[in-house]
Amino acid sequence: MGGGSGGNPGTGGSAGAPGGSGGTATGGSGGTATGGSAGCHDDCTTGSKSCVDSDLYQECGNFDADPCLDWSQNYSCSTSWPGTVCVNGYCVTGSGCSDDCTAGAKHCVDGDNYQECGNFDADTCLDWSQNYSCSTSWPGTVCSNGYCVGCTDDCAPGAKHCVDGDNYQECGDFDSDTCLDWSQNYSCSTSWPGTVCSNGYCVNP
Repeated sequence: MGGGSGGNPGTGGSAGAPGGSGGTATGGSGGTATGGSAGCHDDCTTGSKSCVDSDLYQECGNFDADPCLDWSQNYSCSTSWPGTVCVNGYCVTGSGCSDDCTAGAKHCVDGDNYQECGNFDADTCLDWSQNYSCSTSWPGTVCSNGYCVGCTDDCAPGAKHCVDGDNYQECGDFDSDTCLDWSQNYSCSTSWPGTVCSNGYCVNP
């Protein structure tokens, strides 16, 4: 064959290397590429599938320019078939996972952090959430039985005080923590018309 214009194109390669001064190019210098000289190897078996995580899977096939088998891009079970998860390379419903907790439950991870039970990922099962910090959300509190506690009383049991000449507040436990707080405002003139507030009590002026 003629020389300088080029040898036989290599199968799977970009092109054969140019021949010598006149002969047909052979072997490594530009002959027809076969077997391992394609520069690739199969990464998987035809038709196989595998889970990347509980939601994503890949399929085996030829997805690029070389002749070898590769894993595909990621495919999402929850996007293609909502409510499914990936198990052994397939999207299945209601299996492949189990609840880690009871809906609405809370527990302490340590003296500061707690977790809540809910569905926080692609599968249909209940999981524990990320950590939430009591000291960050409610400074001065610690975690106990899944709740942030450790508050201080704002008043003494049974105490009352006037907010202004009409309204008063009482001391008690009016919220979710265990500490004493001042109540909402109560109106003397509404509850006992003609009275005003004095030292936390409604009295006649």
